[in-house]
Amino acid sequence: AIVTKAMLPAILWGCGTAVGEIPPYALSLAARNARIANSQFDEIEEEIRGAENSGNFLMKIKAKLESWMVGFLQKNGFLGVLLMASWPNAFFDLCGICCGHFGMSFWKFFGATLIGK
Repeated sequence: AIVTKAMLPAILWGCGTAVGEIPPYALSLAARNARIANSQFDEIEEEIRGAENSGNFLMKIKAKLESWMVGFLQKNGFLGVLLMASWPNAFFDLCGICCGHFGMSFWKFFGATLIGK
């Protein structure tokens, strides 16, 4: 009884959060297609390199997580996005930026995100 009452709001929430992931993806894809420097992705790579060389333990952990996520998404594509979208994480904007940067098709990205959310 309570599950059926909560189902529609939960589905709408998932759809809304999936739509909210489109802007980072779209900006990164547009930069890739225009063959201009993708400042978002470049900034992420620079942060990863800087954090790996810093003495701050938490920054090193964050850099390793971001570096792992980029490689995971590049290697696994749709399944990687689906898995990343399936659990709450603060780095999911990075997922959209990476998918746009790597040229993943919109429907592949959005479909995986929608199913995962």
